[in-house]
Amino acid sequence: MTKHTRVTLAEDVSPSATSPKLPEIKLAKAFSLDLPSRFNFYSFKELYGEPFKTKHITKLMQGQYERSLSTLVEVVDSVLSTPTGETRLAYELTYEDYVWVLYWLRLNSFTKNRMQVKYTCKNPEHIQKVESGEMPKESLKLVSIVETSSLTTDYLEKVSFNKNNFLPNCELPEGFRIDVPRMKDVLAMSEDPRMFITVQGEQVPDAGYMRQASLAMMINWNNASWNERYDFVGELSPDDFDTMMSLGKDIPAYGVKEYVTIRCPRCGAQYKVKTSIDARSFFLPSR
Repeated sequence: MTKHTRVTLAEDVSPSATSPKLPEIKLAKAFSLDLPSRFNFYSFKELYGEPFKTKHITKLMQGQYERSLSTLVEVVDSVLSTPTGETRLAYELTYEDYVWVLYWLRLNSFTKNRMQVKYTCKNPEHIQKVESGEMPKESLKLVSIVETSSLTTDYLEKVSFNKNNFLPNCELPEGFRIDVPRMKDVLAMSEDPRMFITVQGEQVPDAGYMRQASLAMMINWNNASWNERYDFVGELSPDDFDTMMSLGKDIPAYGVKEYVTIRCPRCGAQYKVKTSIDARSFFLPSR
């Protein structure tokens, strides 16, 4: 990641012409970000990021308390920039690129990266002792605090495909287009109250909603509302639905993966675990 420095000259606030003050020079340190997508999906071809400051952490804590993904995206957006002045950059990123930016910010904003990782021990001997009653069932549930992890990034090479090949046979609204989902689409989906259902007293994602919403995130026309996009998908034939969803299958997998090594304190077995992130509380240790 190449270091990039921007120099901004503040406005001259000299009190008089006879007593001039030199303009204050403010240095804003930013770094060039090497996105996993290789910028295949964006009009901008460079992106810069700045590490978080205390004011950003304050807002992140507010977002975690409110369980607000939109607050996190807003904070991330505030530290991104391009040489050509594009705005709302975090909202335009694909989910894979956005997650990569989250990792970059965590590594470059915090000197200590403590994470709480939950895992179930799969050691056959441990499981057998639980089944025989020698050890309690709860002993299989691991909660480990780790400070180090390993990251791997898969990059996307040049992507070339005709989006018209993924259009349905039905009548389409004027201006209809299909594309890879962006974070603004993920936000629209996550803020829909239909996303969760109650099962045995717990809120869990509705699998049916998620399936229909996964395609609604890929389509738009003339700034259609989220409900209009979702309802449009609901009226598709199964064949048209599958045709449009195959767009995502045409794009090779890319993005960042994180692995941590944890040890079961009851049986001593060690595991290399791929972590999954909670995008609402990614940076804060109490997740």
